[in-house]
Amino acid sequence: MQVRALRHSPICLGLLVTNPDAEYTRSVFEPLRTDPAIRDDFVAFLDAIDRTELAGTTPRLSRLTIPVSVVWGADDKAFRPALGRRLAAVFSQATFTAVRGARTFVALDRPQAVVDAVVAGA
Repeated sequence: MQVRALRHSPICLGLLVTNPDAEYTRSVFEPLRTDPAIRDDFVAFLDAIDRTELAGTTPRLSRLTIPVSVVWGADDKAFRPALGRRLAAVFSQATFTAVRGARTFVALDRPQAVVDAVVAGA
């Protein structure tokens, strides 16, 4: 992840963000590359992920009785907007906002759109 072209390629962050900032992406990956303790913690985190946990959590989400704003990148290539609509449908009080010009990390692509959607749903 030292090479910006690789970090920003469609097989890495380019899939998740429309216009990655080179300095920001370097600052995210640099500690993984240079600090063994951070790298070990990251590997331990990945190893501890229980792939069945999401399936068990989803039914419990429907019991939430507070308003929920699901803000989704309309241009998301990894998690299509239909998946966001399915997520919003799980909640009893959800609004779904598709943000044009944004991918997975909507808050990086269009931060003001996230703020606007949350404020509108509050």
